[in-house]
Amino acid sequence: MVLLISLLSLLTGCGSKEEDKVIVRSHTVVINDSTLSNGYSSDELKDRYNLTVSKDEETGCTTLEGSFDDIRVKNESDALIALSQFQQILQIDSLTFSCKTEPAENGEIFYNMVQMYQDTPVYQYGFRLLTDQDGKLLSIDGKYARDISCRVENAISPRGAREVINEDIEIHSYELMIYRKDSGISVPMWYLDASKGEKTGYILLNAASKTILECTDFSE
Repeated sequence: MVLLISLLSLLTGCGSKEEDKVIVRSHTVVINDSTLSNGYSSDELKDRYNLTVSKDEETGCTTLEGSFDDIRVKNESDALIALSQFQQILQIDSLTFSCKTEPAENGEIFYNMVQMYQDTPVYQYGFRLLTDQDGKLLSIDGKYARDISCRVENAISPRGAREVINEDIEIHSYELMIYRKDSGISVPMWYLDASKGEKTGYILLNAASKTILECTDFSE
């Protein structure tokens, strides 16, 4: 197993005040999937784990549920190894994800595996693994974006993003991400955590064309 933890780099050319607000994924987890290949076909995996595979046509998310008695997840490396077992079924091309844990009900834990492209997270793409308090895998759900082609280096700086947004909207943080359209087109995007008065929300800003992709309605 090859495990790589690498710091994500910030874009240059922005002032220190803006840099302080930029969210940086602390590390990316990468596994050499050729080393981990278990050799099981999709049908064999379904039989081995009594696997149920369902897909939500509206969201594109696939959910795997089954009897994962021999899969234990205690940390982010384990989570990625578990995900790799179902790489073929989930149509994952590259096991490169950023991982963050969060508590669930009854001591259960979510491992949120965000898909990464060129050290940049892909907005709303990746997988969520649910385990019980002992680390037993309970389910996997999510989706993977294939064939991404995007020039992240063309993104404007946080300062450039600030200049596009109305001055009366306060920006609390900036995160550079990849926005994937339904047509398959991918563009660099700034995810802005924002507020106006007492109203909080977000803005998705195309970091190449400087146009707003979607946002909270901050009007009074």
